[in-house]
Amino acid sequence: MKAFGKAAFLSGMPRGSTLLELLMALSMLAVVLAVLLGFSESGALWWKRLEREMEVRDNLRISLDLIGRELAGAGGIAGLAGDSLYFYDHAGSRFRYYVDYDPRLKLYALRRYAEGSGSSVPVGLHLKPQGLKVEYYDGDLQIPAGQYGTYDPARVTLVKISLTGNSGGLEDITYTTAVKLRGR
Repeated sequence: MKAFGKAAFLSGMPRGSTLLELLMALSMLAVVLAVLLGFSESGALWWKRLEREMEVRDNLRISLDLIGRELAGAGGIAGLAGDSLYFYDHAGSRFRYYVDYDPRLKLYALRRYAEGSGSSVPVGLHLKPQGLKVEYYDGDLQIPAGQYGTYDPARVTLVKISLTGNSGGLEDITYTTAVKLRGR
């Protein structure tokens, strides 16, 4: 029998794997699987981050578009403030856009308040606490923030609005638009 075993080994016939070879193969497989799992996990985290960023960008863009369209058709500016936008429509109704914390949503939201309604509605999410910045222009000249209380809002011809948002560790994202008031 011993001769048969030696003869089989010497003749090149297949033989079984040793325990050491099997353990080596399993170790290499474990390393390859760990690397693949790391890649898939980092890919999933990257994807979630990208989705959050896209949600913030969409919210800012849609909110800015809404404000811009409403302001372009407004009757005029109702008051000057750097962190809120006050205006009235052609029927004389006053509106205000501002950023406030929404405890129900647990985040800062851009809100639209119609005077006399008693309530405000969120129109944009994921804004920073100071995420609304409004600048006013009389012709080509920017009205300094220090003069907001004494400046006549009827002289405003252009409003520059910036919205800044963020969500869960992303870098701040800012969108800006300038709206020329009709008839000015």
